[in-house]
Amino acid sequence: MVARAREPTVADLLNDCQKSPAAHSRSAKLLWELALQEPERCLEEVCSCLKHVLLIEEYQAQAERIIRFMGVFASQRTEGHEEDCDSFLDELLLQLLAAASVKDKAVRFRTCQILGSIMDNLHADADLSQEVAEKMEEAMLERLQDKVPGIRLQAARVLQRLAQPDEEDDPITAGLVQLLQQEKNKDIRRGVLSQLAVSQPSTQAMLARASDVSEEVRAMVYTVLQDRGTCLEDLGPERAAFLLKQGLQDREVQVRNAAASLLGHWVTDQYQHDTQALLAFLQVEQNADIGDLVMTALLDNEIVTITADETLRLASPHAEALAPEAALYWGCACCWLHKRAQQMGHAAASGSGASARLDQAAASHSLEVLDSVLPETTESFVNYIRQHVDMGRDYTFAACQLLQIAATCLDLTDATGCQAVTELVSDLLRRPDIGQNQSLLLAATELARAVSFSASELTSNLVAALLHHHGTNPKQPPLQSCLALLEQALQYCPCWEELQNVCQQQDVPDLISTYLLPGTSLQDTPSRCRAMKCLGLSGLMEGQAGDNLASEIRILRSGLVADRRAEVQQTCAHALCDLALFRGVKEVDAAFFLLANPIPSNQHLPSTSSTLQDPWDAANSRPLIDLLLTCLDGNIPPPIEPIDEDKRMAMVGTTIVEGLAKLLIHSQPSPHAAQNSVEEADIIKVMRWLLAANFHSSTADLGRMRQCLHFFFPAFASFSASNRLLLARAVLPAARLAIRTADKPKQSKAPLILKFAVELLQIESSSRDDGNGAAQQEVWVEFAELCLAEAQSRPITSLSKPYILSILKVLQQVPFEDCSAASLKELKVLADRLHAQAEERMVVKEAKEVVRSLQALDRHPDEVLMEEQLEELMQRVRQHGQEAEDQLEGVFDKAEPPTPTRSRTGRGGKVVSSAMRSTAKTARRRPATSKNPLPSSDDSADADGPQMESVRPAATARRQMPARSARTTRKLKEASSPSEDSSSSDGEACSKPTGRTTAAEPAQENRPVSLPGKGMTAGTCRQLRLSSWTASSQEGLTASEASSIVNRLNALDVHNPGPL
Repeated sequence: MVARAREPTVADLLNDCQKSPAAHSRSAKLLWELALQEPERCLEEVCSCLKHVLLIEEYQAQAERIIRFMGVFASQRTEGHEEDCDSFLDELLLQLLAAASVKDKAVRFRTCQILGSIMDNLHADADLSQEVAEKMEEAMLERLQDKVPGIRLQAARVLQRLAQPDEEDDPITAGLVQLLQQEKNKDIRRGVLSQLAVSQPSTQAMLARASDVSEEVRAMVYTVLQDRGTCLEDLGPERAAFLLKQGLQDREVQVRNAAASLLGHWVTDQYQHDTQALLAFLQVEQNADIGDLVMTALLDNEIVTITADETLRLASPHAEALAPEAALYWGCACCWLHKRAQQMGHAAASGSGASARLDQAAASHSLEVLDSVLPETTESFVNYIRQHVDMGRDYTFAACQLLQIAATCLDLTDATGCQAVTELVSDLLRRPDIGQNQSLLLAATELARAVSFSASELTSNLVAALLHHHGTNPKQPPLQSCLALLEQALQYCPCWEELQNVCQQQDVPDLISTYLLPGTSLQDTPSRCRAMKCLGLSGLMEGQAGDNLASEIRILRSGLVADRRAEVQQTCAHALCDLALFRGVKEVDAAFFLLANPIPSNQHLPSTSSTLQDPWDAANSRPLIDLLLTCLDGNIPPPIEPIDEDKRMAMVGTTIVEGLAKLLIHSQPSPHAAQNSVEEADIIKVMRWLLAANFHSSTADLGRMRQCLHFFFPAFASFSASNRLLLARAVLPAARLAIRTADKPKQSKAPLILKFAVELLQIESSSRDDGNGAAQQEVWVEFAELCLAEAQSRPITSLSKPYILSILKVLQQVPFEDCSAASLKELKVLADRLHAQAEERMVVKEAKEVVRSLQALDRHPDEVLMEEQLEELMQRVRQHGQEAEDQLEGVFDKAEPPTPTRSRTGRGGKVVSSAMRSTAKTARRRPATSKNPLPSSDDSADADGPQMESVRPAATARRQMPARSARTTRKLKEASSPSEDSSSSDGEACSKPTGRTTAAEPAQENRPVSLPGKGMTAGTCRQLRLSSWTASSQEGLTASEASSIVNRLNALDVHNPGPL
């Protein structure tokens, strides 16, 4: 008789699923059969088996297979029993939700993982009960705030199925958006993006991640938008333009490819390859740079191809005026074809074989397509451009695109065509409105460059157009058009003398007095900015007269200080920084002060009109570096009209920071750039501000400024060891500045500045001629000395404690291995003093670590410093302490609110505070022979148990002087105490030295001083002499006692009886 096969149990099915995923589908069907037969028993067995999976914390393949199986099980439902299956799943989910809030993080993680697998694979027709949906939403929203990153990610995965993104007040969408904005883990941000539905509330948060610091998160934004099938109309033109600009200009290839893929999806699926319709939606007339990026990406990725058969020849007899999107399309296409033909031609010329032939074929194909697009003759294309120009401002954008095609792609070797283009350029530059149409002016100037054989010819053409505008009204020439043409001439003219010669040949009046100075008094902001820019450009030209240069610098400084329009300030700041970079800070300051001194106070140049304040104020009378830093701090006269401070800092502040960064990078001493050198004191001042600004909250949203500083600091530190030395000297002033500008000293960014500085100081020099490492040793020694002096200069309070601890922790990262023996000795003296002064427990611990690291490297511990070296060292410490005191005056003196004492009920119903308990423990630990034992809690409290108040004695009201270490104090006590026969006359037992001298001990002026003559080594004697050198400034030993000890120790030191 054949035995009947045993029916599989839940445990058997789950065991099979652990072995191979191939058994998942069959096991899911069998498990549903068991669930429908005996639902309660099956549910109990499933939950019992899953408990083993919940306890697994580390990754195991078997556990992952079980979790995936639960998703397969939820996706399959038995036909005809859908309601029973949904009820079973509801009960299973309720059982799992009960374990989602336990303390064990492994259980919470596995629970959320199983819930996520079930919700991801839940059948489309499955209907969860209202109770399960509400409990799951509540539990998973709580898990979004879990401290474990993996749990937060799995909770977001669960909530994806429950979210209702179309509703404005959906709590799930709001929770996911908040997590996306606040999450610091890049993997969690990427995972939340993949789970977040695209909707009106979530779109802005997703677009913000396009500027994320992680390239994976940035790429995920474009991938999610493409997978969700997001329409451009849902984003809008501005958001779509921002998204494409961020992605197509990204420095990572992964992000650029994701952005190009999304762009191709929009072109092919949404616009059915109608590229011009996409450009029209993006409003390329206002965003021409976006249109260029889009067209370049489409052509580079072969999403859009241009062939000779599909093109329409421009300027044909039946061609109509081009719309903005069509003009941009053909302008970018023609320039791309021309560039590709040149690239392939160069590649074919430098290559050989089959690859060269392929490159040559590609170049020939691009030229063939370009010839089919361009008109047959140059004259017809010039007439086509004139047609668009004459049609007014609505077609100016199209005319500019056609001018770009002419400057890039036309063959100007033909004399007839070249003459037609020259006449076109001349007519464009002589238009009355050329000064108000910047885009047309730039396009015409580019075409003039293409048709001119040299810079002198180009300058002559521009000056001729300037003379034409001047001749229309010699008494009041049109300054806007004249300034626009003069700006272009100054940009392309090689030197001032050549420009003057061209002007003299054409009888042009003096440029500065006729155009530039009156232009600085114009009320129109763009015109005044253009005049200020022209002043800066003229100052950069070689051969500029000294008087003219001084007048230009004076006007630019006045515009930076007195003009309250951010655009004008930005232009002046840019011009001044360029002048300092080209001519040197010293020459710019010398020219300014040379002019400023002899000018009477009532004499003004035309630029100082009623709209400008008096330039000879306190801010404008400073050197250039101080003036720029003053503008960054905002310490300038109040504005005439209100101005947005964020806008001013974003424009003016960023320009000044970029200019100062370039100035420091190029200010390295060299034979070719001696005039660009900046004083070390100015470099330290600038570095101080830049370091503090890099971490200040006010610059958090200034992306361009932060990006500039991100690249500047490593470049500056890697240039030479002298740069790192200057950086080391600027670190602590920057930390003090961060403390002063913070709302509270404890919330300052000083610790971050110190850590960042250590990373910069560890950068190796890129130059090979940077010494053999001795210069880098000097950097670390001076940095460590400054840090130790800084820590000693501040009294340790609740406000200064975080700052001092951060200094000590940074010192532990300093590599002292390569420092010289003398430097180690000096640093060890400072570290010992700091350790002896410290009384706070954490400070003592960190200082001890610094002392230990220095002691481990000291190969000659018996050798000590001489008195002259010690005196010089202490002088530097005192000087540094005075500087720190001046910069941090009053910052750490603010009173902190008293910490509330916690109390509990003791024996007999007495209320015992935490202060009373700590005092009682201290009293129990103190030896009974102590002279001044602290009162116990029983002595300080009455019968009712009031809380004890700590009253500071009057003798300790002054600042406590630092105490010595226990070992040094013990030796000094032994040295100054009577011999072993001496004892107290009243028979009082001697107390054990505690290693610290308290202020409550009475002063003993006439204590006998005697020294043991035997048993003392030379090293011990020298250490005692070194310790007694500073004993007179510490409480516990008077000056007479210290002098007596020093004399006796000098007599005992037979090897070195003289000065240390």
